[in-house]
Amino acid sequence: MQFRSILASTVLIAVSFVNAAPAAAAKTLGQPQFAPSAGQTYFVIGQNYEAEWNAFASGTGKTPAGISVYGDIYSGALNSDSVSMLADYASKHSGVVEIGFSWKDAATSNGYSQFQGAQLCNDIANGKFDSQLHNFANYLKRYPNVKYLMRVEYEVSRNIFANTNPNTFDDSSFDLTAYPKAYNHITSLITGAGVSNIDFVYHAVRGEAHYLYPGSNVVDWIGFSVFNNDVCLVVGTTSNCVGDTLDPNLKNDLVWAQGQGRPLMIAESAVQPPPSSNPSDFVTYLTRLYSIVSTYGLSSATYINSNWPAHGWDQSVWGDSRIEANPSAKSWFNSNIANNARYLWAVVIIALVAWITGVIEWHLAASGDDNTYKRLSYALQKEHRQLTTTPRTCCEPGPDFCQIPTRIVFHYKAKALEDITRTSVRHSGMMPNMGSSLILLATTCLYLLTPIQVHAATPDEWKSRSIYQLVTDRFARSDNASAPCDTSQRKYCGGTWKGIISHLDYIQGMGFDAIWISPVVQNIEQTTPYGEAYHGYWTQNLNGLNSNFGSQDDLKELSDSLHTRGMFLMLDVVVNHFAALNATDQGETDFSAISPFNSATQFHPKCLITDFNNQTDVEQCWIGDDLFPLPDLNTEDSAIVQTMNNWIKSLVQTYNADGLRIDTAKHIRKDFWPDFVRSAGVFSIGEVITDQVSYAAEYTQVLDGVLDYPAYFALVNAFRTPSGNLSALGDILTASQNSYKDGGFSVASFLENHDQPRFQNITTDQAVLYSLVFPHDSLNGSRASLFQLIRNAITWTFSQDGIPIVYYGALRSSLILIGSVTEWFQGQEQGYQGAQDPLNREALWSTGFATDKPLVNHIKTLNTARKLAISKNNDFVSTRARLISQANPSTLAIYKLPLLTLLTNVGSDGTGAAPTTWNIPSSANLYHQNDALVDVLTCTTFSVNNAGDLGIPVENGSPRVLLPTSELAKDGSLCPNIASSNNGNEARRQAERGRVMLMMFSAVLITTTSLLLSPFVF
Repeated sequence: MQFRSILASTVLIAVSFVNAAPAAAAKTLGQPQFAPSAGQTYFVIGQNYEAEWNAFASGTGKTPAGISVYGDIYSGALNSDSVSMLADYASKHSGVVEIGFSWKDAATSNGYSQFQGAQLCNDIANGKFDSQLHNFANYLKRYPNVKYLMRVEYEVSRNIFANTNPNTFDDSSFDLTAYPKAYNHITSLITGAGVSNIDFVYHAVRGEAHYLYPGSNVVDWIGFSVFNNDVCLVVGTTSNCVGDTLDPNLKNDLVWAQGQGRPLMIAESAVQPPPSSNPSDFVTYLTRLYSIVSTYGLSSATYINSNWPAHGWDQSVWGDSRIEANPSAKSWFNSNIANNARYLWAVVIIALVAWITGVIEWHLAASGDDNTYKRLSYALQKEHRQLTTTPRTCCEPGPDFCQIPTRIVFHYKAKALEDITRTSVRHSGMMPNMGSSLILLATTCLYLLTPIQVHAATPDEWKSRSIYQLVTDRFARSDNASAPCDTSQRKYCGGTWKGIISHLDYIQGMGFDAIWISPVVQNIEQTTPYGEAYHGYWTQNLNGLNSNFGSQDDLKELSDSLHTRGMFLMLDVVVNHFAALNATDQGETDFSAISPFNSATQFHPKCLITDFNNQTDVEQCWIGDDLFPLPDLNTEDSAIVQTMNNWIKSLVQTYNADGLRIDTAKHIRKDFWPDFVRSAGVFSIGEVITDQVSYAAEYTQVLDGVLDYPAYFALVNAFRTPSGNLSALGDILTASQNSYKDGGFSVASFLENHDQPRFQNITTDQAVLYSLVFPHDSLNGSRASLFQLIRNAITWTFSQDGIPIVYYGALRSSLILIGSVTEWFQGQEQGYQGAQDPLNREALWSTGFATDKPLVNHIKTLNTARKLAISKNNDFVSTRARLISQANPSTLAIYKLPLLTLLTNVGSDGTGAAPTTWNIPSSANLYHQNDALVDVLTCTTFSVNNAGDLGIPVENGSPRVLLPTSELAKDGSLCPNIASSNNGNEARRQAERGRVMLMMFSAVLITTTSLLLSPFVF
């Protein structure tokens, strides 16, 4: 970590924002993206000032879900640098930024009289300010993770925005089309410029809402202002209230707005006049304000928590509206809002945690050991969903910070501190002494006193991961016994969650930092015509667990064990269907055992899918067959939808899952998924089996990503034989980049899974087949050079744009054997199509989890190279893979800075088109003269010639994965002999910098210690 980053982290407060729905690739007007779940409300504060944000957070112990800021059309920017700082905070944590984008306030200083509202709107609609709007759109795109709620003007009224009389306000000369045209132009331009992470808000003055409404086809949210007069606390002499607590005009607007089907928000609110003139008004105002939220079901509420006179605002109208500065208001807030489950918050992390994280990050970057940092990072980043409402007994200041279970806090903190100590001593060259011990003691004390907020892994965080998929029942047993498992019987073989825990070293040792496990819910126990539900896809009880895999505590332990290692947990979930056996000879289905849906009316009428080109059949008919049909859940029913959304939220929170793989996603209507994913609050990727990119792309608009089946089919066809079509694979990559949401960086690339045959069973590379059947033959010694088609195919999954997934056992060379060796080989000779379900779900424990296999080492190298590339290029996971044209159709070259991947399907025996080299010409502009590169698969070095061209020979059909020699990891994980020659005295220089940096920061640490340990209050 760079020095300036660590220094900055000592003075900034890190903020973890409430996570909202993922933004779509292309914003569709009239379709709100960021509304929270029903019954929940963003608590947002205003406005513009970072200091007031921090004061509220420290004064109340609650960090808002977002901030409101202002911008104007004349400058095409937000109004202050502090606003940009807040937007920067939000961009890192998917926070809400409510924007008031205005043109009325500065109209007179920009050539318009106060009476020319309609003309100004028409000028906007006709493009007069397009240049400024493009500037504003470019500004918004700087923060792609922010959840923008943009008010297209605020407090819209006919007088200000529809008047056509240039000399006076004239009710008879309104142009009611002017503002809607301006609204449509602004929203269309901003979305057309590529801003997708945005919802647009229509915000009118009370009593005016329905006059200028642009229409629900373009409006995402409807907003209101609620000040004293609006809740019948009269300021001045006029009031529409007669014995009421809500202005009738505002009440009518709220009722009207509910009928538009849009999420509603309080866009502006603050108590007035100065509370000191009538202190009880403050509490009365807050009581009435937030009763509107619950009564009318508002989804966001912004309170302007400002000392208005301090900003030079009119003191005759505005006073000090800060909740934390008024004892009565703060007491009411703590009792009625702070712990109210309706309101969504984030939690401030004290600056010291950011400082500690920076120091740890530096140490671990120097040492090359990033697992320790991942442990701490996970503890600091896991989302608010991990919080519980049960206060913990701990020494953290204030009741609002005592909501994370003690076991979570101290488990991660103690482990991180243990690693800090070990890493510091081992890598900085420091010996423990009294000074360093005192610093460590102070660090420990502060760290244990510091509240941590954890957050759900975002799509961006998943992009850098590689996933190991396993079938829980077939991966590892709790007793570690090597029990037989006949896959053809389709029965439980004894794999468990505890078994997985026991073999996480095996998974992590290959470089994987996420696992995808089988569905965890309770399945039917009966034996069906297709065996038992060992795979987990035949749900019976949605709220129970599959006891064959273990207990609730076992699954929680697996989650904790993964997170301690800095690894992610992906749960497989089934929404589309349940399982039930036929109750009668007539084939009638018995729904009574299904929970929580036990009525035939809660499922689509029985019809088996016969036409997969008919989307209605796909979504509403049953999968399965006459022997064992699977009831198709009626996901058009609103009550069922709500039940499923509540269930997934609970499942994710209970087991601290980081992501979801959604089974049979294409069998449910697309508009079901956004709310489901929003309720889950974690990265969600769907199974959409198709060979058409255009079809799969539709689901990337409603899910975070999909399993990239179009690329899978092209990949198999490219490498199953030496005559495979590599150019078609390249075409799929290009189509994906142009069609998938965010260019396909969140889709998952794979070569095998539990539904598809093992690749070894469909390749014609006889070297592969021979070594599989006769693993102890003398040919076995050269197996690493012979497995070329599969090595090339696996290499593709790590070199394209998406997230690589490897299916358990894909690394094994001996898993495919069925019965006797001779029987298997004869079946292959006769065109055997085996290793399809269930034969591709072998028991891995029979192999002893050996790691001395060529493909194990190949995968480990690919994982290491990809992670190194990510560490060297912050944009690696969001940079499109580039195809470098090759003359020979049996070769493919893919470049993602700094990684160059060279593939061929010539095969082990060279029977393909027999290319001699991959050629990277100087015109590709990848390298300079005499640049040195190393193939990390063989540790062979190559140099760019004096003309700037690079030629790499093809040897035995093997793939190549090249990195500049200057980029090799300092820990020697790749080609250590070459890496060490590049490093020189770098380790000693890093250690010296470490000692200097620790001395510099010790002063900051001691000062912070004395401040924080003083009164334990903000």
